[in-house]
Amino acid sequence: MLINRIFLSIVMIALVQSYSCLPSFAGKFQTDEPPQMETFDTNNGWEVTPLVTIGETNEKGEDVNEKKLGYRPLGKLDGIGAFKSRKSLVRVLMNHELGGGDGYAYELSNGTQLTGARVSFFDIHPKTRKVKAAGIAYDTVFDRSGTIVTDPEQIHEGEWENLEGFSNLCSAYAVNAGEFGFVDNSYFAGEEVGGVVGGQQSVIDVDNRDMYVVPMMGRAAHENACPLDPGDSNKVALMIGDDRVGASLLLYIGQKGVRPRDVYPTIDPIYAPPDFLVRNGLGFGNLYVFVSDDGYLDPADFNGNNANSMEGKFVKLREHFDPAKGDMIDYDSMGFCNLQLQDTLADGAGAFMFSRPEDISVNPNNGTQVVLASTGNSVFAGGADRWGTIYRIDVHLDNILLEDLRNINNIPATVEIMYDGDNNKQFGDPDLGLRSPDNLDWADDGFIYIQEDNSLSAFGQTSTVEASIWQLNSNVGDQPGQLVRLLEMDRSAIPLGQTDSTPSDFGNWESSGIVDVTELFRHKKSEQVFLFDVQAHSLEGTLLGNLDGNIVPAGSTWKYLDDGTDQGKAWRRSSFDDTDWKEGPAELGYGDGVGSEATVVSFGPDRSNKCITTYFRHTFDITGTLNINNLSLKILRDDGAVLYLNGKEIYRTNMPAGKIPFDTPASSAVGGSDEDTFFETSVNPGLLKEGKNVLAVEIHQVSGTSSDISFDLELSSIDLGQGGQLLFMSKKN
Repeated sequence: MLINRIFLSIVMIALVQSYSCLPSFAGKFQTDEPPQMETFDTNNGWEVTPLVTIGETNEKGEDVNEKKLGYRPLGKLDGIGAFKSRKSLVRVLMNHELGGGDGYAYELSNGTQLTGARVSFFDIHPKTRKVKAAGIAYDTVFDRSGTIVTDPEQIHEGEWENLEGFSNLCSAYAVNAGEFGFVDNSYFAGEEVGGVVGGQQSVIDVDNRDMYVVPMMGRAAHENACPLDPGDSNKVALMIGDDRVGASLLLYIGQKGVRPRDVYPTIDPIYAPPDFLVRNGLGFGNLYVFVSDDGYLDPADFNGNNANSMEGKFVKLREHFDPAKGDMIDYDSMGFCNLQLQDTLADGAGAFMFSRPEDISVNPNNGTQVVLASTGNSVFAGGADRWGTIYRIDVHLDNILLEDLRNINNIPATVEIMYDGDNNKQFGDPDLGLRSPDNLDWADDGFIYIQEDNSLSAFGQTSTVEASIWQLNSNVGDQPGQLVRLLEMDRSAIPLGQTDSTPSDFGNWESSGIVDVTELFRHKKSEQVFLFDVQAHSLEGTLLGNLDGNIVPAGSTWKYLDDGTDQGKAWRRSSFDDTDWKEGPAELGYGDGVGSEATVVSFGPDRSNKCITTYFRHTFDITGTLNINNLSLKILRDDGAVLYLNGKEIYRTNMPAGKIPFDTPASSAVGGSDEDTFFETSVNPGLLKEGKNVLAVEIHQVSGTSSDISFDLELSSIDLGQGGQLLFMSKKN
């Protein structure tokens, strides 16, 4: 999903053509709420069964999931994967596509608390199809360097370094041990974030409950990583969808059992990947980008109106990893390039740029053939792909992977258009057919199942049909891309205690994440079973994190100390006695002119040697902290500031790194529009305490001769307002 949306009600669907660190519970659970999708044609034979609803409450106002599962799953559910567990259950893993500071804090086995995107598990009975346990899917996280995470800030760097956890985990892929060359049960979940640095790909060791960042797979707005059949080689291959407008298609090929040290023996220090990554081919490998043989650069050159097939090759990005360039411009300390440089390398190779390359799934009957959904964009390539396109891609690996990894380059591939929403022959009007394709699955029955995610204003305006799930004939040729609509969103399925804030907004609710689980569940001979989920973006309710108003409004009254003394560390704590401090409403400061400050503070006795630091404290009471899933902080500061919540640093702005003694000057002088700007960041809501809380802020001057200081602050909860479900969908053939 390109747009951040937060809450989701989980629904399990059984498609029939014929499940923390928390303990499990003994019962068998299924939501009492109705399904949020329904069959489009009541005669098509499909049935929908909801399993879990996000934010479900009973008539007493109790949190049903917390009460029944001992776990409160957050919303914005996305990618799904499923494995047969050791307890004869089906372990379902599911991503929550939250931002890095969103959601309540959860705890790893070493006590580290993270917020943001996460992966939940649901253990489901294969016969009853009811939940027996749920929780967080991993106990330990390893950062990019292979080090166990003990501080949330280890996870990111650059522009994302202040995030308190993973961000925007999108679609997912489950790979069983022994398949596609993998040694362990592996669950891929990447961060769909862009910017200069870009997102990271991660993988979970499902059996040992460890989560690893995989830097070797490059930077991207990672939608998904889909495995390919490596044949008899000692390698793995994964195709990567980069969900950005005008992005290239990536291919990763890794060598099992190889570390960077084996290839670069003279460079020290060097990235040392954990054993799990090494044995699964994720510790060392190459990154490739697709380039058209005909010089096609984007959908304006290649679309369903002017061609159906495009030959090309995957060309190696030679500088995506170079340990000799650690800490150079555009490289991290280990020698991995950032997304900005990776894009430059792809452009230089002449890469074909897709409108928005999202989800990918491999043909279960042909391990070197995949299906790709490009969601579409109304502006890119002159709007040549507004409604989205489904591509079939054949990667002609043959015996190529038997070669030495250093020699593998220019891997031939064929791209064919299965369905072009702008030029479809089946429906004519684009809004009557498949629109804004997103998540998908190439199922064992040979059909491709595709979900829609509204990405343009014309969505639903002609058809008046809500976001849907489609079945696509995978044949290309005599029957190119024949589609059947199976399910449609049911906007009337609003859970108890929740409301739909924009009921007339077509496509506001989307289905996101779908996987064929037929062989994992007990089923009839002719039955096919799927799991999928719903992101109901416009649902609002208390358990969905909705709060009214600000927690600490701008203009609040603050205690302050303006005598220039060194207060050490004690003043930051909630227990500190600030009775003797002065107080006044914000904006607090001096030097901005008459009427600019509501409270004028002192700069000390010497106008030419003003106090460098002024201290501020604000105490506030709050209840219902478990219902606060996001915190947004905005600060007006001149010049620099360091902020603490209940004694823990939460943000610094215009201040140097490292320890901050009381006389540390700000990094730079503030002037112009920055003097009136509120700088915004997200805060870990897990730092809030039930009852009394204290914000402590130190404002630093750039020098003793600086003319002014200014301070004001706002702390508010972000309205997540999204529900959803996890469901089964099934049908008898």
